[in-house]
Amino acid sequence: MSLTVSNNNVALLTFARIDEEVTFIHPDDLSLYNKWESHALELQVANHELLGHGSGKLFQEAADGSKNFDPENVCNALPECDHSLKLHVPGH
Repeated sequence: MSLTVSNNNVALLTFARIDEEVTFIHPDDLSLYNKWESHALELQVANHELLGHGSGKLFQEAADGSKNFDPENVCNALPECDHSLKLHVPGH
């Protein structure tokens, strides 16, 4: 069974609890919230899996200055975004 299927099963059980009061949605928006809540969670989980786990590796710079990648050959997949390279540096 995939992780997404498991998350969907949990979501179905969570959303099935209609006896709980929703306190953060205005009553006028409650029907819209109920209609799209499960779809929004499914999209959130899919984005997390694709972007959070499927985007590649964490660029790291060790204390000695060595990197786990070749900075000269890194391609920015989103050229319209900030071009500065973000690194995980130990101790920061």
